[in-house]
Amino acid sequence: MKPNHSWQLKAFNELKPQDLYGLLKLRCSIFVVEQHAAYLDLDGLDQLAHHLFLSDSNGQVIACCRLLPPGTLYAEASIGRVAVSPEHRGQGLGHDMMLQALSLLDELFGSVPIHISAQKYLERFYASHGFETVTGEYLEDGIVHVGMVHDSHPENAESRLAIRYLGHSAFLVETAKRCILFDYGDHPARAQHGLMREGVFNPAELADKPLFILSSHQHGDHYSKTLHQFAANRADTWFVMGLDEAPSCAESPLEKTSTSLAWPHATLTIEDMTIHCSGSTDCGVSFLIEMPEAVIYHGGDLALWDDQPYYRKVYRQEVGWLTRTVNSRHLAIDLAFLPVSTSDGYQEQPLLEGLAYWADNLGARYIVPMHGHGYEQLYSRFADWAQTHGFGRTMVLARPGQAASLDLSENIL
Repeated sequence: MKPNHSWQLKAFNELKPQDLYGLLKLRCSIFVVEQHAAYLDLDGLDQLAHHLFLSDSNGQVIACCRLLPPGTLYAEASIGRVAVSPEHRGQGLGHDMMLQALSLLDELFGSVPIHISAQKYLERFYASHGFETVTGEYLEDGIVHVGMVHDSHPENAESRLAIRYLGHSAFLVETAKRCILFDYGDHPARAQHGLMREGVFNPAELADKPLFILSSHQHGDHYSKTLHQFAANRADTWFVMGLDEAPSCAESPLEKTSTSLAWPHATLTIEDMTIHCSGSTDCGVSFLIEMPEAVIYHGGDLALWDDQPYYRKVYRQEVGWLTRTVNSRHLAIDLAFLPVSTSDGYQEQPLLEGLAYWADNLGARYIVPMHGHGYEQLYSRFADWAQTHGFGRTMVLARPGQAASLDLSENIL
C-alpha cells in the first residue's frame, strides 16, 4: 500500500500519543528485531529532536528519522534513527526522506554542517546525498558504522572548531587541520569500549587528521598511561606530558619517541603548533596553544584553589607569565577551558576571585568550564556568575559526550 499522506515534522511536545507510538514501534521493529540488537532506542534525546515521519492511509508510521540541533549529539546538527518499514522499501522513501531532512535542517538551524553515524553498508546511499566519510570504521551496538558529514558551506571549515566534553577536564577539539585531546585521564572510570558521545575516547571515530594528546600532569584524572602507550604506536600522533619542573637530564623516564615533555615556562614547537606552558598551583602545567587556525588555552590545574597566601602568590605569578606571553606575541585567546570547581565539588569565593583575575588579565572569546566531574551543575552556576565579571561567552557542556561547535569567523558581542 502506497502512502497517501505527506511528510510530517513535529517537535517532541507536538507529537500525539499515536504518533509517538508509531515512531517507536517502527524503530523497535528495525533497530532491535530486524537487526537482532539488544539496543536501547530511548536515549533521552528524542525530547530535543524534531521528528520527520510518513504514515500510510491507515495511520501507520512507515518511515521516520529525527533531526537533532547542533551541540546535542555532535557539534554539528544530526540526522538519526532513519528507518523505513520493510513493506515499503524500494519506493524511494529513503531518498525522499533524506531530501526532506536536509531541507528542514536548513530551515531549522541555518546552513550548518550535519554529522551522521551511518551503517557501513549505507555509506554509498548517504554519499549520494552529499555526505563525506570523515572517520574510520567503528562498532555501534555490534554493527559497523562510519562517521559522515554534510557541509553546505565548506568554505567556512577553516574557521570552525568542534568541541566534545569527555568528563572532568577532558575535551576533544577538532579544527580544520588537527584533533587535540586534553587531559583524558583514567578517572573518572570509563567503559572499556564506547563511543565519544558517551564520554569515551574512541580513536576510530576520529577524523583522518593528526592527533595531539596533551596531559597537563600525571594525576589520574588528567593522565592515562594506556592512552600514552597508544599514542606511541599510532602514526601522526604526538603526546605532550606536563612536568612540575624541567628534567635534570636529556633522557626522560617516559621513553616514548612520540612524547614531548613540557614544564613551567617552557615553549614547545610541534609541526605548526607552538605550545606555551605556564606553571600550576597544583602539579604540571597549563597549555597556551598557538595555531594558524586558533589560539586555545587549557588551564590544567592552575587555579586559586583556596585563600592560602601560597596559592595567591603562585597563581598571580603564572597568570602574569601567561599575560606577558600573550601580549608579547600579540595573541588573542579564542577558546579557554578553565577549572571552576575542585574535584570534590567546591566552588568557593577564592576560586571565583581567581577566575575573575584571569579574565581581567587574559580573557577569551569563549570560555568552557571544567574540572567538575559529578558536579557539573557547578558549570552552570559559574556561567551565571561569569556574566557579571567581564568573561567571554561561556559555553556549558555538562554531560560527558556532549558536543558544541564554534565558528571563529563570526562576530560576538
